[in-house]
Amino acid sequence: MKKRNDDVEVVAFEHKISRSLIKNGQFYKPFNSFKEYTNFLKIFDGYDKKTVFISGGGRITLVFLGLYTKGYKNLYTYEFNAIFGRSNKLIQPFVKKTFTYFPFKKKKCLNVGSPLEFKCKEQILNKELKKILFLTGSNGSEEVFKLADELSGYDITISTGVKEYKFKSKVKTCGFIQSFLYTDYDLIVARSGAGTIADIISYRVPVIFIPSKHVKADHQKKNVLALQKYTKIKFLDYEKQDKEHLEELIEYYKPKETREDLIKSYNGFFHDDVLNKVLDEIEKNV
Repeated sequence: MKKRNDDVEVVAFEHKISRSLIKNGQFYKPFNSFKEYTNFLKIFDGYDKKTVFISGGGRITLVFLGLYTKGYKNLYTYEFNAIFGRSNKLIQPFVKKTFTYFPFKKKKCLNVGSPLEFKCKEQILNKELKKILFLTGSNGSEEVFKLADELSGYDITISTGVKEYKFKSKVKTCGFIQSFLYTDYDLIVARSGAGTIADIISYRVPVIFIPSKHVKADHQKKNVLALQKYTKIKFLDYEKQDKEHLEELIEYYKPKETREDLIKSYNGFFHDDVLNKVLDEIEKNV
């Protein structure tokens, strides 16, 4: 990481922004109430006008409207998905730049990648495909639980998030799993949120995506469709998220060579040196 200009203070919102960006700044979690919004608006006058504000999207981004009217112009947003969220779209005329994970043909967009990306050494894959990890998101998914519960013949672990479910088969469960443990598995079956995608590509583990249809603007399916333009990943569309189609894809990935070919294709989407690209752009415009 390059040394940043110590005169530049950065205030970041949203947990997906790396804390490496704000060593001498402030970090705010998303606001969950109107009172939290108003409390922040009372204190931002204390920041120097050179202060850089950066947001990862969501309702908290709307604070930028107040910042802009007060004369704060070093405003940046980060769009992690393959489509613009409503808040980021609304605020874009007022920001200097929007950093993106997926490429966009829009003005003021700079495709730098995700702060979650990092270089990981090439994985040595097992010859046999035995261990499968199901990632269902922090809130869990009964649809995915049922799908995993129906599989047989594999060593299955399911990250259930906060949701509880009574499994019929002998699967292993954990509430949450650290991403560095992904390499313990021969295959991952996962939702296609931007953070999950970045982690899987960084750790270079074979994956089958099962996008959720219960998300805003269908962004998980759009993420995986955009990803297919650069890699050889496969996914189960909504009407194919059943045992038969999942078994068919798992069978496809049984040959070690097929899985190796898939993870090599990740290089077509991986972004290098993400944080420095963000910092370079910020410092250039302060």
